[in-house]
Amino acid sequence: MIESAKQPQTHHHETASGSAGCRARPRLLFLGNRFHFENTGSHRFLAECFAREFDVVTVPANRVWDRRIRRQRWHAAISFQMLLPPEEYRALGIRRYLLVPMHDSAAKRVEAWRPYGDFTFLSFCDALGDFLEQAGAAVWRTRYFPPPRPAPSAPGTPASIFFWERIPQISWPFVREIARASGIRRIHLHRVADPGFTPSPISPEDERAFDITTSQWFDDPAAADRIVSEHGVFIAPRIEEGIGMSFLKAMAMGRCVVAADRPTMNEYITHGENGVLFEPGRPPRLDLEALPELGRRAHASIAAGHRTWSAFSTALPGRLAEIRPIPHRPDWRLACRGVIRARLATLRAAVRRCQNRPRRSLSH
Repeated sequence: MIESAKQPQTHHHETASGSAGCRARPRLLFLGNRFHFENTGSHRFLAECFAREFDVVTVPANRVWDRRIRRQRWHAAISFQMLLPPEEYRALGIRRYLLVPMHDSAAKRVEAWRPYGDFTFLSFCDALGDFLEQAGAAVWRTRYFPPPRPAPSAPGTPASIFFWERIPQISWPFVREIARASGIRRIHLHRVADPGFTPSPISPEDERAFDITTSQWFDDPAAADRIVSEHGVFIAPRIEEGIGMSFLKAMAMGRCVVAADRPTMNEYITHGENGVLFEPGRPPRLDLEALPELGRRAHASIAAGHRTWSAFSTALPGRLAEIRPIPHRPDWRLACRGVIRARLATLRAAVRRCQNRPRRSLSH
């Protein structure tokens, strides 16, 4: 999803401090990545599901040993996108955990998951779910589908491309080959790369040949949506995804998504039916006449999937009671390390506030 950096949180709490007064609802600890909490908000769709029945408290995972966390009573804990070592979860004393790893950053070996065999997982990717089940873990499988647009709007120029350049494996030279082979002459490049990668240079000849427009940051998510909607083709920016919010949102607009034949893209897209899949390193040639129909089918698949996701997410808070409790195994060494880590995280957060540097980003 391409959006502004700072989005309003709609669940009940953002930090561990909480608010005064008596609480009628049970409290739910939501652990995750500080960067995403503060910038992308990629956790919000899941936190909002649980906020229907719980007071949700979001806490960066590296601060979980903060004393304000440890002295609270928690109905359960959600660990989203990033995982702690299994022994650390057991030492914390929370009885029920729902672990939500992402396929793109998760281990692809069954052996790596065996230490988590007595935990319960929520998997947004079938490929990852297979590894977890083979390791003996309980797995709740689902797929996230965003709300579809009321009707797929027709793009101004169907034979045009929107591409967010994030990684070297799918960069401007790769997209240029797709455009050349397919006869596409209009391209928008969103020039915000993942850390450690610099977007490829654009030559004056390419600018003229492909009528290239560019963007850096969108302060308004609606502005990003408008630009995506003006192009008939959306090229998924990564080889693998955790969920894939950006390409799912494009499908919900009725755009034809061109993506690597890897999870999670190939779990939502069937080649030639509701999108185009390619082998990494092999730029596909697009059938321009088929693009509008592929976009309409993409929209229909999102609409159907969103109904399934809505039913699953509505029932999800109540299912927390089904999680098998994890035995509490106190470990003073883990506790000491965790307390030090939490206090360092608090200090770093205070320094960042003092520096008051603006932050903008794109969601996962």
